[in-house]
Amino acid sequence: MKRKLAIITSAVLIGLVLAGTIAFLALKGDEYTVYVEPEKIQEAIDAKLPYSKRVALIFDLHIRDTKITLPEGTDRIQASTNIDLGGKLKGETKNVGGAVVSEAGIRYDQENFCFYILDPEVKSVTIQGVPEQYTERVTKASKPILQKYLSEVRVYRIKDDTIKMKLAKAVLKRVRVVHGKLELTLGY
Repeated sequence: MKRKLAIITSAVLIGLVLAGTIAFLALKGDEYTVYVEPEKIQEAIDAKLPYSKRVALIFDLHIRDTKITLPEGTDRIQASTNIDLGGKLKGETKNVGGAVVSEAGIRYDQENFCFYILDPEVKSVTIQGVPEQYTERVTKASKPILQKYLSEVRVYRIKDDTIKMKLAKAVLKRVRVVHGKLELTLGY
């Protein structure tokens, strides 16, 4: 009885491995490309606004709006974000505005079939009305918050019903901006 069960179990496992191998070989080399309009990325970012966070118990950071651009021929999303800062500086309450320029890549979440912003990098921070000596501290304290805010943005979700597309979701092969759209290529 145990021998019979072992033979059946082995046959089932060999069948599953063989089916998986055939599916992989049938799809190997195939690529699937998704194009994401900049407006869709903008909508995803806008859905997270306004965003506010207390920074180091010193000041409040308010993100008012973010405008994205897709530089042609790159694999990056650029963002220009308007911010407001409120807090005490030298014992005096101040409210000032500023701008942050950042850029980021794209990552693919295989389990959720979604693309997210990856590793946002703050390129520059400009804050009106804050002395130069404090700007660096404010920038340093704000960067992790801005990076967290951007990295949680879901840029696109694949909605499909075909087995080929589901199998192709395993690997993000290429990201680039082509003709003003974000081109995301999946495949093996």
